[in-house]
Amino acid sequence: MLVAILLLALNLRAAVTSVPPLLGRIAADVGLSTALTGVLGSLPVACFALAGAIGPPLLRRQPAERIILALTVMIVAGEIFRPWTGGPAAFLAASAVALLAMGLGNVALPAVVKGWFPDRIGAVTGLYVTALTIGTAIPPLLVVPIADAVGRTAARGGELGLLGPGWHLALAAWGALAAVAAVFWIVPARHPRTHPGANGAVHARIPVYRSRVAWGVMLIFGTTSLNFYAIIAWLPRRLVDAGLSEPAAGADLALVAGFGVPLARGVPLLAARVSRVLPMVIVFAACLAVGYAGLLLAPTTLTWLWAVITGTGAGGFPLALALVGLRSAGPVTAGALSAFAQGLGYAMAGAGPIVVGLLYQGKSGWAGPFVFLGTTLVLLVLGGWFAGGRTTVDEELGLPAAPAHDVDGTAAVVRPTDTLIE
Repeated sequence: MLVAILLLALNLRAAVTSVPPLLGRIAADVGLSTALTGVLGSLPVACFALAGAIGPPLLRRQPAERIILALTVMIVAGEIFRPWTGGPAAFLAASAVALLAMGLGNVALPAVVKGWFPDRIGAVTGLYVTALTIGTAIPPLLVVPIADAVGRTAARGGELGLLGPGWHLALAAWGALAAVAAVFWIVPARHPRTHPGANGAVHARIPVYRSRVAWGVMLIFGTTSLNFYAIIAWLPRRLVDAGLSEPAAGADLALVAGFGVPLARGVPLLAARVSRVLPMVIVFAACLAVGYAGLLLAPTTLTWLWAVITGTGAGGFPLALALVGLRSAGPVTAGALSAFAQGLGYAMAGAGPIVVGLLYQGKSGWAGPFVFLGTTLVLLVLGGWFAGGRTTVDEELGLPAAPAHDVDGTAAVVRPTDTLIE
């Protein structure tokens, strides 16, 4: 089951990060206009936010394991078929299918972790967020070499030339990895542990929006995502404007993203052990503030240090995912909390790059964007304050204790405090 979780996590960003390095070739061959290219760039966040809206009704009716099996098939179909769709509308539609499925995977995974590993939430969340980070970084490193290799083979008259331009196979190849993940989810889908009726009626709606803890988790996730996506989109431009070369700017951006790997492993484990997470959130906010000050005032001096500090500030992302399990008493509540936090959180994240771009085009230069990002950190700390204690959403809303299922299939009551034990 752990292998199945990790394989799914590896596939939840490939459709996002495999496109940018090949965007010029894709736009030319598919016929994407400048406007449609912008739509393609904003499609991931939009689909992830939509998944947050439709995830709870699905999780109230079907076990998360069966939903995941279905969405892995959607990922396979979207990734394999979109390179050969032949037109911009079909390419965007196929991309949306894969991205929506990935967004549903984001929502369902915390529920699965809660159902299968209720006493190892920090450890398992750390592992799958690490896999998620690796799955984000690998596609942009490999798609161009794959596309070029296929192109060279085609130029020599090889059989790969029948598959079209090299970028076709470079994009579709990630569907094969998703197919492997789908195989591993067949057995869990037949024997699920995240039964919808675990803490109430199958169709009961859990009003997580009434929970202060839920709003805290959402603010941590949303504010961190807003800052991270804004930095990913605009940091290279900031450094190039300051005089760095494009390769150097790309290396510093990779440094920001690369710090997600150790954070993904360590932050959930720490969150499961401490009594309050507010001090952790304050540290992350302080790191972002210091990193932003360095990138604004001294971007060409100790750039690597500002990148490392800024990357450390992104630790709120794995923290929020860990809190989904730690602040819920059962897999159904975890699924509802995950959908709430990620649905609104990704909606917040989508505004980050847009607002930074608008402010950058104004008269303030880079001061305006960094002041804006620094201001949002107040929301990050506020989220840490709301979700900082050990109170679960279930306790706050007065929900009944959630029965889980042991390995032998018998029911067992999982108390909220059990989720804090490593």
